Amino acid sequence: MTVAVSLQSHQADPDQIVKLLDTQIDLYHRLGELASRQSSLVAEGKVDDLLSILSERSRLIDSLTALNQKIDPVRQNINARWDALSPDDRQRIRGRLDKIQGMVKAILDSDGRDRSALEAARAQVGQEVLQSNHQAMAARAYRSPVQSPQSPTNNRFTDRKG
Repeated sequence: MTVAVSLQSHQADPDQIVKLLDTQIDLYHRLGELASRQSSLVAEGKVDDLLSILSERSRLIDSLTALNQKIDPVRQNINARWDALSPDDRQRIRGRLDKIQGMVKAILDSDGRDRSALEAARAQVGQEVLQSNHQAMAARAYRSPVQSPQSPTNNRFTDRKG
């Protein structure tokens, strides 16, 4: 969905602004759905499946970046013309901006929780590896040293006959 905006004049009517914001809402909605799926995968420990989600999210973020480049000139203009807009237009635009802000916050909060969960899982794996290394060291300490054919057995609990 593309919306034509005259960037030369930096003029956009309220309907164009609403269409741009609706497109942005749609992209953030899809990004939020992916963030939900990502959270589910993290909770289930399916870290390998995250790559496809992250790839999809990257494509959506690229689309949002391109859309923001279209919105920026309009946003600058709307700030200058805000008071000239009708109360209904201001309400339509403000409502969409508030919705976008809430969606962004929800996505960022979800990503923060996922990051914390992944860091905790990484720390747990690190702890398990460290514990495994300690167990291996302990097991080696209980083993008798490797005897070469040249060196006699120095086990004090057996005699020379074995």
